[in-house]
Amino acid sequence: MSRPAAAARRHRAEPSRRAGGLRRLVRSTWSATGLVVVGLLALVATAGGTYALLGASATSNASVIASGSASVTVGSVSSLDVAKLGPGRSVSGTFVVRNTGTVPLQLRLTGTTPTSVDAAVVGELTAAVAVLRSGSSCAVSTAGASTRAASFDTGASWAVLPAGQSLTACLVLALDADAPATVQNTGASVGFVVAGTQVAP
Repeated sequence: MSRPAAAARRHRAEPSRRAGGLRRLVRSTWSATGLVVVGLLALVATAGGTYALLGASATSNASVIASGSASVTVGSVSSLDVAKLGPGRSVSGTFVVRNTGTVPLQLRLTGTTPTSVDAAVVGELTAAVAVLRSGSSCAVSTAGASTRAASFDTGASWAVLPAGQSLTACLVLALDADAPATVQNTGASVGFVVAGTQVAP
């Protein structure tokens, strides 16, 4: 084979390589253009119709939900020496009310109906109850207004007691000055009920 023939074959092969490269470039360009066109068509198709807005959601860890509770305890009355009670005289004592629940309570104190056969003495008794301020002593002057023990009622707004806290109350019992001699050496069960209602949020 002569050199010019080999050279001619090389010259003819070179355009073939360039043409292949051009075809590859065209295919690559059309492919890229096709992606762009598809993207534009997708945008146009959704622009005039209903489409979903972007959004996301996440779920928090589960939590235990527990309801609160209303609970109140009342201690016994201390230092109420009824042996000293006579016509025109009074005795006093203190008791503690504690909110053992988890919500603040509005307190109300009411008297109870005596059950003793000697209940006539209760008809001669008046009672007064007040919340003691820190440092105050329990006496007639600090107990406030008095009413008959059996029908005693402070009303629903006697005191507000936050959860977990306590208050000290002063109780004064007085025997009427004109109490008859028939109530001597008699006794009756005098009781009071402390009711707590959740404070409205």
